[in-house]
Amino acid sequence: MKSASPALQLLILSGQFSVWHLYQIALTNGSTLYLTNADFDIWDASGNLYSSGSYGSRLPKIDAKSARVTSSIKAGLDPDQWQVYLLLATEDPFSGAFYPDLVGTIPWPNAIAAGLFDGAVALVQNAYFGTVPTAPFTRFNSTPVGTTIEFSGPLGQIDVTATVTVFSFSGWNTKLNQMMPRNLYQSSCRHQLFDTYCGLVASSFSKSGTALTGSTQSVLVASPPTPSGSGSYQLGRLMMTSGANSGFQRLIASWDGVSKFQFLYPLPFPIAAGDTFTVYPGCDKSLGSGGCGGFANTLNFGGEPYIPLPETQLG
Repeated sequence: MKSASPALQLLILSGQFSVWHLYQIALTNGSTLYLTNADFDIWDASGNLYSSGSYGSRLPKIDAKSARVTSSIKAGLDPDQWQVYLLLATEDPFSGAFYPDLVGTIPWPNAIAAGLFDGAVALVQNAYFGTVPTAPFTRFNSTPVGTTIEFSGPLGQIDVTATVTVFSFSGWNTKLNQMMPRNLYQSSCRHQLFDTYCGLVASSFSKSGTALTGSTQSVLVASPPTPSGSGSYQLGRLMMTSGANSGFQRLIASWDGVSKFQFLYPLPFPIAAGDTFTVYPGCDKSLGSGGCGGFANTLNFGGEPYIPLPETQLG
């Protein structure tokens, strides 16, 4: 059952109201994007400003018509579906800058390609007004009488076309689709390095470095400090902390043990000499020195190292 304040209940019972959607898109980096499909910006009771995508907002405009017809709210166990159609500006009409809509300081297409929206969660609310706000739009006349929750769930996929970018979210009961049992017996560790089950803190093993001449978007050349823990940066990750790629990180596919980091896939922008980075060691998921043994973390090893190999089980 949806909750509503007495004022909102009276407004809905009157049958004389206007309603728009408010979108909160929470990213895993801790930031939240506030959007609305209204033609004007909306403030909520907590003081959050929901952008309508007007010029200068640096946020995209929602295609309101499409967003309404592609939602699916179900009463059974099937997961709800909600699609948001975003109209990304390709060029600033005044400055001429390409893709002026930003996520922080990163253009939306680059943020999508870099996986900044991976793990994002949407909260969709209905905002009710007794009358349509008129200009000038201020918090005084652009705060709704009340809101109700319409949808909440994690991001499923992003489809990018020539005209729109479609964010598809699923209801939380989509988690019921995961295979069971959750964990299978295996010889290697099932945990991710530095996750809750691993128990180690990433900052305790991080090292800082500076890119040298000869670096490309796929290979970073540097003289990093000796890695702690497993003693290798292979299968670790590297995050750029300055330059055009600041904030982007990549999995390290290989490390020559001296100066070259080979990324699993390239960074979006060229690396310049002097760009700084933070690098974390890798883990080969074993009980030995390349894994939990090297990190002195065997108590949290998530595998069964003495389980027989499939070939010997059938003997």
